[in-house]
Amino acid sequence: MKSSKERRSTAQPFHCSGTVKQVPHAVTGGVAADHVVAGPLDHSRHQLTSLRTDSVDSSALGNQGESAALHVAAGLTTSAGELVSNLSGLLPPIGLEVPMSCYAVDVPLKVESAGDVNLDLKGGLRVRVEADLDSGLGGRMLKVIGFEMNADHPQLGRVTLSLADVNTTPLSSLEVIRSLPPTFRSTFLLDWTLSIETTPDGPRVLSNPQTATMVNEHLTTFPPQGAMYQLQQPVDFTIIGSPDQVRASLLQLPTTVSHNA
Repeated sequence: MKSSKERRSTAQPFHCSGTVKQVPHAVTGGVAADHVVAGPLDHSRHQLTSLRTDSVDSSALGNQGESAALHVAAGLTTSAGELVSNLSGLLPPIGLEVPMSCYAVDVPLKVESAGDVNLDLKGGLRVRVEADLDSGLGGRMLKVIGFEMNADHPQLGRVTLSLADVNTTPLSSLEVIRSLPPTFRSTFLLDWTLSIETTPDGPRVLSNPQTATMVNEHLTTFPPQGAMYQLQQPVDFTIIGSPDQVRASLLQLPTTVSHNA
């Protein structure tokens, strides 16, 4: 039986390198609204000193962000579109490629010939910003163009998780889920090749029939810096071309992701 996805079983080495334009950091802490307002206050503005704008850090947003924070606190602005416009500088520009390092400790992998093993995986991924995300509060659509993590195991030898050569993987996303403070949901959709150097049947190359999903629900800046991404559900790996013959399962993948400056 042929797999529904066309794959190359030989993964090409992937290296995270390159330079990325500086992207302004998003909000990382809270500040009271009375710290945003400065100078002489009339009566209506004086009332703001008793209010707080739910963890608004205007210094991270610049002049536009300070204006947005003040207007929201004063009830002068209610338009989500206006707020997203003020935060547009926090989103990466279309066409930008972003390399990131990845590190995951004690990753549980179940292998048919070896049982349960734990791996320390290191590597990286690279995404390209493809388009605007028009739904909700907006954001960006991302394409994963590189991924590789590997580990050495005394029984299995070199174990490598790499991006499969498929054209059917959906785009990933960076969604604005909150305007003040700016908060994003970052989702990576991934089709992998799992290569195991040593098994009783010799070297083994497997693939995941179902696209994997890794998510950070409360990202405050993109590219991420030391952000934890979690696998949304276990991922089965099967013999390529035989999606019913499961030979390994990735149970979790708690991955620390950081931008390579």
